Amino acid sequence: MVDPYGHIISLGDYLLAVTESELAMGGEATDTERVVHDAFDWLNGDSSKIEAIAESVDVYGPALPDGEVHSRDEWASFIRANREGFPDIEFSMQELVAGDTIAMAELMLSGTHQGEFLGVPPTGREIEIGAIDKFVVEGGQVVEWRPYFDSRQIPEQLGLSFPTVLLQLPKLVWRKVRTGFFVGY
Repeated sequence: MVDPYGHIISLGDYLLAVTESELAMGGEATDTERVVHDAFDWLNGDSSKIEAIAESVDVYGPALPDGEVHSRDEWASFIRANREGFPDIEFSMQELVAGDTIAMAELMLSGTHQGEFLGVPPTGREIEIGAIDKFVVEGGQVVEWRPYFDSRQIPEQLGLSFPTVLLQLPKLVWRKVRTGFFVGY
């Protein structure tokens, strides 16, 4: 795209500039922006915003079991499991660019590993992960959600990447012994 002065700009920069100028001039958030904000409120624990997510939502992401879920209940279950491992988890939106039915949001996920997460006992470590999420909004609901982030950040920040995982092995083995994992061997 080229601006009126002949400068080449990306579509994302254009949409962000349009959104910022509309808001600066008293413009209102679009329906798509409102739905995405409601979806983030739901992620952060506001159960009254669940209707922002379609019952048949398709979510594709690197941290999901098999890389995808295909219902609001499955997505909610995944988020609950994350909250068990990270009770103080917070999803904060840094930027939002939205068109008629598609939105892209830059976000920061942060929390402290205080409970079991994917079979890993609490480490007490804090994580902070940057991500970009793509949303498709139809009929006032998110029908498709695609979080994009480097999934290696989670084990690295929890100290579970090699060689730091070696320091976690005694804790992991003790947990298995305590729960009877080795019984019968």
